[in-house]
Amino acid sequence: LEAAGIASNGLYSFHAGRAGEKGQKTQEKENLKQWIREKCKEAGIPIDEAAENGGFVPAPNDAMAFDFSEIWKCKRNMSVELPPLDYDVEKDGEWGGAEDLCPPVGLVGDAVTEPFWLAGVGLKRGWNGVMDTCYIIDNLYNLKFSGEADELKEPAPWDDHMARIKKVLPMLYDCSQEIKMTKEGHAGEYADGGVVMTQIRKHSSDALKPQWQLEVDPYSRYEPLAKLIDFKYKGAKALENEHPVVKREVALRLKADSPIWNGMPCLSINGKELPKKKAPLPKPDDDGGKKEESPGAQPVLMRKKSVHCEEEMERKASIKVGNLHAKLAEQMEKHVQEMSHPGGVRKAFMDENFKVLPQKELDGGYANLAEKEWDHMTEQHLNPAQQAELRRIRNRQKSLTAQIEALKLSLQAYQKAERALVNP
Repeated sequence: LEAAGIASNGLYSFHAGRAGEKGQKTQEKENLKQWIREKCKEAGIPIDEAAENGGFVPAPNDAMAFDFSEIWKCKRNMSVELPPLDYDVEKDGEWGGAEDLCPPVGLVGDAVTEPFWLAGVGLKRGWNGVMDTCYIIDNLYNLKFSGEADELKEPAPWDDHMARIKKVLPMLYDCSQEIKMTKEGHAGEYADGGVVMTQIRKHSSDALKPQWQLEVDPYSRYEPLAKLIDFKYKGAKALENEHPVVKREVALRLKADSPIWNGMPCLSINGKELPKKKAPLPKPDDDGGKKEESPGAQPVLMRKKSVHCEEEMERKASIKVGNLHAKLAEQMEKHVQEMSHPGGVRKAFMDENFKVLPQKELDGGYANLAEKEWDHMTEQHLNPAQQAELRRIRNRQKSLTAQIEALKLSLQAYQKAERALVNP
């Protein structure tokens, strides 16, 4: 980008576009658009330069550059202050609560924290934020809401209820931002030895693994909260308390034509309908007659077992997947080698530049660790005095380097003069 005339200090961004900056910023934006055109041509992506704005969408969204030098983050993601449902201004007067009334306003996804794409946690933060918001909305008027796994036995006063709602918001925000999901949530599937699969296989030993779903209840998504209720489904209580997921799967299994555990018959393969199994012929009576067919008798659809067809499909699918993985691995390795060693020479790793982050930072969650590493890489962890000292040291290094280069040139001149005298 610097070679293309785009400065690294103050890249053209959305905010600069909204501000309508002119001069240098405008020229940098044109340089950025030209660089994008060249990259599109290299990648074979069509772009109509004769179209309006050179083939880009209207400004300021036509071209931007993000260097992740700043990451904005909200201190909280939701605010709410509501009166009871039966509150009447004419009867009760103006609201005189400790805080002004505020409808439930929640921020989710990139609106809460500016995404750091290299960390790859945006979707998890976003979807967990959505579910947390739904959880709060679901319980806004649930006076038995306790903020814990079990509800209160009796409805609570309204002020106490709103206090519980506000108390749980920071906890949910922390779990969402730090990606404190369960292991099954990170994996996207139920563990074979987990509570869900253990209980399901008590109903059916050959049951298929149900699809893991992101649920509204935070006690099913976040590891710190899930640990508080795990004891209900383990040990002697494993048979007494059935997990909610297991209850749902069993209910679906008992439902007619349920797709759970192969409950739905196969109707076609590759668009071809399977042959219908004819109803059995009625058995003759003792007097040689035939029994009457029941009015509701219908031909039954049966799945045609074709071992050869299934094996052939599996074989071809396996070959295609293997070829795809091999090609992908080859391209990734080639890309890494080209980016790591553009000159074809491997650079030695400098052990003295390696620094292990303190343990307290390693224990703060993956998202926090990625942000700390980025701060170290971009030197944002230094205070103003340290930054000033760092600039002084680097300026001194540049000065010494320039002096060394001048001394080398002077030495070379003296060596040349020496050779001229010795060998006239």
